[in-house]
Amino acid sequence: MDKRDSNLLLVLLSSAVLLISTFIFTSAVQKEPKIRFGKASENVVTKELVSGFPLIPEYPASYLENSYKQEDGTSVRYVGNWLTSDSVPQVEMWYKEELVDSGWVIDNLPADENDEQIQYLVAKKTELTLQLSIIRGKAQNITQIVVEFPPPINEDES
Repeated sequence: MDKRDSNLLLVLLSSAVLLISTFIFTSAVQKEPKIRFGKASENVVTKELVSGFPLIPEYPASYLENSYKQEDGTSVRYVGNWLTSDSVPQVEMWYKEELVDSGWVIDNLPADENDEQIQYLVAKKTELTLQLSIIRGKAQNITQIVVEFPPPINEDES
């Protein structure tokens, strides 16, 4: 085998390794299922939203870890937890724009929109209040997106 054949073989092997590595990486990243809204279920659900969870914009680079519904008499609280590798400010900016575009009114903005570890905002739409917490631990490469819908406040009780 001459030098030219050796170089060609080396290029082909390198390309094959790169192609296989890319396939393995993208398969691992796309492993999580796409979020499906409104799937019938019990009070705690993993990988899909619990039945009745209000519709909100879905952060595109995230996947749903779990969701649940807490019922106390006639009041209901919904909570959903998503995970992403994106930064806290990046997620917060996306939600701020998408919520407004979807008809939500931002009621409370984060104190420091550049904070890399935690952001909190409140948005309202009709009778719904959305509490959005975006959290990243110091040693983590994962950002948690927590969406909460607390029960409506009864004006007679306040």
